Amino acid sequence: MTSLALQKKAVEMAVILNAAVANIRLYPPTSDIIDTSIGRLDTALNAILSEVDSIVFAESEKNFLVSGQALSEKDQKKPQVISFLELLRNTGIKSITFEKGVDKGELLALVEIAGTQPEIIKNAGGLKQIVAAKNLSHIFLDQKVYVAMGKDQKVVSAGSNQNNGSISSDTRSVELSDIDRRTGIERRQADGSDYLKTEGSERRTLEDRRKIQISDYKDKLGSILKGETIAFNDQQVMQSLPGTIDQLFAKEKNKVAEALIDKLARGLLEADPTLRDNVSKALSTISSRLMDEQRHDMLRMLSHKLVGWINQEAIPKPTFEQICRQLQSMLAAFIQNHQLDECINILKKFRAIERGQITKNESFQEISGSILKEIAAGSAVDTLVHEMQTNQTNQKDQAMSCLANLGPGVIEQMLNLLQESQDKSLQARILQVLTEIGSDAVPLLANRIEQEPPAETMRHLVAIIGKVGGEENLDVLLPLVTHKDIRVQREALNSIFSIGGNARGGYLLSLLPTADDQLKPSIIAMLGTLKHHEAIPSLLELLESKSIIASKSKNELAEKICVALGKIGSKEAIPALTAIAESKGLFKIKAHSASVQSAAGRALEMIQRKQT
Repeated sequence: MTSLALQKKAVEMAVILNAAVANIRLYPPTSDIIDTSIGRLDTALNAILSEVDSIVFAESEKNFLVSGQALSEKDQKKPQVISFLELLRNTGIKSITFEKGVDKGELLALVEIAGTQPEIIKNAGGLKQIVAAKNLSHIFLDQKVYVAMGKDQKVVSAGSNQNNGSISSDTRSVELSDIDRRTGIERRQADGSDYLKTEGSERRTLEDRRKIQISDYKDKLGSILKGETIAFNDQQVMQSLPGTIDQLFAKEKNKVAEALIDKLARGLLEADPTLRDNVSKALSTISSRLMDEQRHDMLRMLSHKLVGWINQEAIPKPTFEQICRQLQSMLAAFIQNHQLDECINILKKFRAIERGQITKNESFQEISGSILKEIAAGSAVDTLVHEMQTNQTNQKDQAMSCLANLGPGVIEQMLNLLQESQDKSLQARILQVLTEIGSDAVPLLANRIEQEPPAETMRHLVAIIGKVGGEENLDVLLPLVTHKDIRVQREALNSIFSIGGNARGGYLLSLLPTADDQLKPSIIAMLGTLKHHEAIPSLLELLESKSIIASKSKNELAEKICVALGKIGSKEAIPALTAIAESKGLFKIKAHSASVQSAAGRALEMIQRKQT
């Protein structure tokens, strides 16, 4: 493999490594998206190690070196190269050496190391300690790397311990890890006797072949642009497409690049599973490059197209899953680049599918739910929570919407933050997120209630259940009416009234005899609002009780009873209400107050209106 060919493949691998590290920061190592990222990295590395025994990626004086040789100035300025060097600098890695025999487990370990935050590396005792714990056998970090300069010079890359990186001019050797640096003529003269026999005509034959190959490739690109899909089964075409699209963008031929991406995306809907798989792999590579090159407009276009397609219940399950995985990759890019409006669009769709609001296909619901869980288990949530707390990019509302659409997977983190925070404004935002998650939140809210959190937190949890719960959740609320904190009692009572359905009148009536005196007026008012006829005997008993007279609080209770009886509108209450309205006690202490008499009078009028 020539040095230029090696450098090209190395840059492609660096792009894939960048994307894998971005994903490991957002998703758990066991997720499908990480498995796909490692698979792509393994394929790219094997393509290199099939030609050479080892390859070294290194950084020296802000330059990217491939097996000791710096890229051209033009390549050094490519965004993906700059991003890779920044990744190395952030983790303190000066060089990465890959040798034949690298397996996916080692690649995953490398990605985890590169994805580790600098402060975590420092707290763990430095990079050497972390590397030692990973037990890498065919990947080596920070070995000595030499920069090819001239025939009499070699430079040890930054980070090496040899002479502190000084120039040595006493040797002609340059370590290039088996890179073949001969010219084309030298190679053919040494390796091909036919070249000498034909006096150089072999070179022209190769050029002719190259022209034919380029012409054939252009024809296949043309067929793709016409909407034909046969080229999608050509492995060489599919491996070349991402690079071609890069070149089209570089030459500002955006419309052609966009058209190719559009046709590729449509390939995901084809019936042939091999074709779909080829297209999916190509789109993954293209998506990663679009992210690295900050082409967010193209990512948005592609995501909108894919989101529209997963509405179609008729598409096969494998197609649906491939489209969803593509969208999951894009979510990582959007979150990383704080494009939360785009995230909302995708997450809402996944959430609606998971909840059966779009399709009743259980497989689709399961796939969507799995993706949401994977995202919720990764560090993407930390990014969203940070924005919700700080509004650093003026997107706190969007961050809240994203968190809500991630569903149950974020509830525990939201509850922990709710319990820890003293910021009323932040508490309100968390409550909004939990409320928007909906009834799926109730089981985890109930579990947290069983843990007996502080009263303020308990009150919040009860209030949310009152908004998103149902009659089946009353058993969680009823015991809290006797909670030691009156605020929790009131919130439990309000929530029972909100979600109790047809059963709430009976529940409220059962609470009346033992309820705290501060709660009884509220219970009575609720019974009246519900026009709960079965409450009349208990209300009359309370009203006629001698102990209810001559106290301000008891007068207020009597007023509530009178109003409730009036709303219920039963004739049974007329005698008691009349006695109160017309009562003229000889002793003030035994007489009903004017306000109670007035309430009884109003109640009688309400009953009479209902009777006429």
